[in-house]
Amino acid sequence: MIQQKKWAILTFHAAIIVILAGAGVTRYFGTEGMMHIREGDASNTFLSSESYLKFETIQDGKKYQFDELVEFSTLGNNDFNNSYIIGDNEVNVEVLDFIPNPTKAIVEDEKGEPMIKIVMGG
Repeated sequence: MIQQKKWAILTFHAAIIVILAGAGVTRYFGTEGMMHIREGDASNTFLSSESYLKFETIQDGKKYQFDELVEFSTLGNNDFNNSYIIGDNEVNVEVLDFIPNPTKAIVEDEKGEPMIKIVMGG
């Protein structure tokens, strides 16, 4: 049995070991990102620096969702072609086109609704 006067030393060293173990788990299994949560709200999404290709399919009333880690860039090879077996069917997913550095733009549509006019001073 450990003497009562040495309990503080034992507790301190045990705490250091737990902290280092937690740091190791976070380092090798954690994900870095930002999660925006407003006061009083809840969220289940966060922003990360990693890019994922998300897609889903419905087969026999069941919904299947996929999140595939991809490394698309303006300079590199941006091919993605994977096959998935869902039930008895094989589904092939292929990226046909990649648009590097996309920008949002307002496009006029004859059947569209009127928009407000944007005025920028400066």
